[in-house]
Amino acid sequence: MGVVPVPVVTVGVVGDVGVVNPVGVVGVVTAVGVDGVDASVMSDDSDEQPAATASDAAATASAMARRRAAWAGIGGSSVSGGIPLHLPRRRDRARPPIPGICEGGPVPASPAPPALRLDGVHKSFGDVHAVAGLDLEVPVGTCVGLLGPNGAGKSTTVKLLTAQCIPDSGTIDVLGLPLPGQSKSARALMGVVPQLDNLDTTLTVRQNLVVFAHLYRVPRHERRAAVDRALEIALLTDRADAKVTALSGGMRRRLLIARALLHGPRLVLMDEPTVGLDPQVRQEIWALIDALRTQGTSILMSTHYIEEAARLCDTVVIVAHGTAVATGAPAELVREHAGEMALEVYGPPDALARAEADAQAAGVRTRRTGTSVSLLRLDAATGPLPDGEHRPANLEDVFVLLTGEEIG
Repeated sequence: MGVVPVPVVTVGVVGDVGVVNPVGVVGVVTAVGVDGVDASVMSDDSDEQPAATASDAAATASAMARRRAAWAGIGGSSVSGGIPLHLPRRRDRARPPIPGICEGGPVPASPAPPALRLDGVHKSFGDVHAVAGLDLEVPVGTCVGLLGPNGAGKSTTVKLLTAQCIPDSGTIDVLGLPLPGQSKSARALMGVVPQLDNLDTTLTVRQNLVVFAHLYRVPRHERRAAVDRALEIALLTDRADAKVTALSGGMRRRLLIARALLHGPRLVLMDEPTVGLDPQVRQEIWALIDALRTQGTSILMSTHYIEEAARLCDTVVIVAHGTAVATGAPAELVREHAGEMALEVYGPPDALARAEADAQAAGVRTRRTGTSVSLLRLDAATGPLPDGEHRPANLEDVFVLLTGEEIG
């Protein structure tokens, strides 16, 4: 009978016997319909298949001759080194290494690259140095806060991360993508909550979200679910068909945050997310941001509210004049720079001046808060201190101590 020749390749040699395997066939070689040749199935799953040895040479040579003749009879080309005899048994084959395992034991897992990194970034506008050598990292799944007064360079930093402006020097990587070269790809992977409200006031709540679902290229079959999910996040499902102009300030801020989450971003940038809101609405926004952090979303948030940074951020970067002056967890920054307790001294200006002089003589740092003087790092005192009220030290103490500026 006519049979199409089976191309073969040699995969090993046992004694004088070439071991070959048909191209494209793994583990099974079958010869059928040939007079004088058994239909044989060679499977690497069989543990019963004996291995050829030197003592089998005579019998093997005879078998090879018969089978070579048979293969020649069906048009098989000659094969250097032998014909299909058997495949190496599974336990004889080299196994690929198991990930994370080597001869010396487990391979230590390399740390995940940060979601965002800035190294030595500078940006000037004329004579104004908005960002002056800023170093910043946002580890994956954490919330990092840029804490500083107005004019500290926080909003400029967010603009650099979205390629709205280009750094004069330094490097920026967002989700492993260098900026500004791959800013378009980076923007597709992150969401941005701007400081200024830029919602389209001619559209309804739902229409605003639908427009951005298209801009973020959310697949057609996923858009409705994405918009409904965003409405639920913003607690605006019952206001979906209302015009944006009919929303309160807090509702509009929630809508801005939900809009940034439409496409499931890996990183969210928030520029002053609660600026201008009353305390009750601010608490609602905090709850939303805290839920995102709990779910593992990477967040970079600029703020000038002390309580906001202390409550929401895993790491706080205190910035002043475009550079970072301290970085760490809020509680660690307080312990390191202000101590556990502070001493608050009240009185008229001359009494406060005397308190500052006494503190300086005792080796204690102070900060003036208008109607009082705060004495910090009381554990370092080397002399008597004035009378006052003890209170826990806080992040505001740290900021004012390091920058000399009050935060509103």
